[in-house]
Amino acid sequence: MTEYRDLFDPEAPGVVILPNFVGSAVLAGINAELTDRSRVQWSDSHSVYQNGRKMTIVQNHDTFALKLSHGEQQTIQRLPYIHNTVGTIAMHVGQMAEDTPTLADWVPDEVSIHRYDRKLGLSAHKDNLRFFGLIAILGVEGTADLVINHAGELLTYTPIPGDLVLLRAPGLIDTTEDLRPEHAVMNIDDNTRTSLMVRANNRPDEQIPGFRFANWTNEN
Repeated sequence: MTEYRDLFDPEAPGVVILPNFVGSAVLAGINAELTDRSRVQWSDSHSVYQNGRKMTIVQNHDTFALKLSHGEQQTIQRLPYIHNTVGTIAMHVGQMAEDTPTLADWVPDEVSIHRYDRKLGLSAHKDNLRFFGLIAILGVEGTADLVINHAGELLTYTPIPGDLVLLRAPGLIDTTEDLRPEHAVMNIDDNTRTSLMVRANNRPDEQIPGFRFANWTNEN
């Protein structure tokens, strides 16, 4: 598992990029589905707010998100390229679990697709504590810099469409230390940057504040 060392080493940045995880035909299929307005309705997620760590978060993107454990599932079944890609990512994490027991309980709970504006897409932040194990992000269209603030040093990664980014999340390593990577999405190229994110939510029955799923709403 040496290729995943930067995920499991507590002193490492907590990010790994798997190049060419999917090919051009799959990317073309995903992009075709995302431009089909009869099947995909984008939600405006542009906002500026202060998070629990008192950091000002700037979001410049639209979102299309689906719950995988709750709600109606016909929406994602009508998107076969996206549906199959989620399955491929889940299968890969399942193979990782053969060597990493903490991932044995990793079950995808949601797929969230972000379509970023040019330049600054999302300011520096850490992903929510509710997301378990790791977060998988597939580049679908365009390029952007993933900037990691690691021990006061800014590390820049530039995944391209087809690359899969794995980010460390709580529960991957047996520790009480907060090892979530602080990261930003910056320097988006002239094209729209679109990414497909798959996450395992350890509080699946709760609605995420300020976040909208196209196929599920917890009104309790």
